[in-house]
Amino acid sequence: MDLINELLDPSLSNKTELVLKWCILGTNEIKLLADVLRINCHLKILRIECNTIVDQRLKYLFEALKMNNTLKILDIRASIITDDSIEYLIEAFKTNLSLTTLSLWSNNINSKILQKFIDIFKKNCTVSTLYLCNNNVNDLILYHLSDVLKINFTLKILHLEYNNIYAIGAQYLAVLLEKTNEILEEIHLWGNKIGDNGVKYLAKALKTNNSLVTLNIGSNQISSIGMQYLMKSLKKNTTLKRLDLCYNAIGDEGVKYLSDTLKINTSLVFLQLGNINISNEGVKYLASSLEKNKTIKFMDLGSNNFDDQGAQYLDEALKINTTLTKLYAFSTNISLGMLSKINQKININQINQKRLRCLQILCLEKINQQGQTTEIESINPTIYTSCMDKYDKDI
Repeated sequence: MDLINELLDPSLSNKTELVLKWCILGTNEIKLLADVLRINCHLKILRIECNTIVDQRLKYLFEALKMNNTLKILDIRASIITDDSIEYLIEAFKTNLSLTTLSLWSNNINSKILQKFIDIFKKNCTVSTLYLCNNNVNDLILYHLSDVLKINFTLKILHLEYNNIYAIGAQYLAVLLEKTNEILEEIHLWGNKIGDNGVKYLAKALKTNNSLVTLNIGSNQISSIGMQYLMKSLKKNTTLKRLDLCYNAIGDEGVKYLSDTLKINTSLVFLQLGNINISNEGVKYLASSLEKNKTIKFMDLGSNNFDDQGAQYLDEALKINTTLTKLYAFSTNISLGMLSKINQKININQINQKRLRCLQILCLEKINQQGQTTEIESINPTIYTSCMDKYDKDI
């Protein structure tokens, strides 16, 4: 209560974030919070997590949201709210023009109300990140969402983890990515059931889509068959940078398809392969690809079934590979000695990459000082692009 009161006086508080967890927010607290949204011009992030709020009280909060023009992130997560609450939120979105991130993670929203809520994105032009994890999103809801996204050109990041999405839902997304939407950059589907057929649809879309940089399909009942579809597409795709395949029974056969692709693919940077049922043989395939791949910086191999023999393959590959700077191999059968050998080589890569980055920055600064930016770009685009990497975010 004191924290909320403090936020009512902008002269006393410059706080930009308010987090309320595990509280029972009564009428007085919600009314005060609504006043904050009306008056405070500093608050940009509001997280209300794991709280009990009665619907009538939420009305005060969402009424204030109609007038607020500073809040950027609203996270109402794992709170006991019902369908009427979403109705109030829908009304608020008709006038709010500041929110860029909305999270309704784990609120058990009714599918009919959810469909109505999705309709707001036909007109909303500010929200770029949406979390609907664990909210009864099914294939029908995804059909409706994909239809809305044909005319929405703002939403870039979509979190749909832990829902009831099957292959047909993945097909709706795939058609959207393939034919209409060139805006979506991240799709997170962890903990659904798209299976090999769902991957087949997404793989087809990835052959032509040029916007998606992150695909999270961990724990989706994918086998080596699905990997075959996906890896065939990623031999052609040049934009996907992050791929999460954890907790799928891909096995050594699936990893062989991945290895063949990594020898060709030049865009993947971040690869999560934890708990995918690979043995020493699968690690051998991966190691052979690391000898040729020059873009992978992060690889997670935790909770798999390989030992020092598999680790030895990785160690040999790292004598050649200079770009892998993070390798996770927790909960495997690797000895501490072998793990230490691998980490030494990873550390050398980290140091060398930092040195290279410094050289790139110095090179670009020199080019700028001499006013030769355009000339260098036209003569040698590769060097120019390498220098411009100084602006890339680190993994």
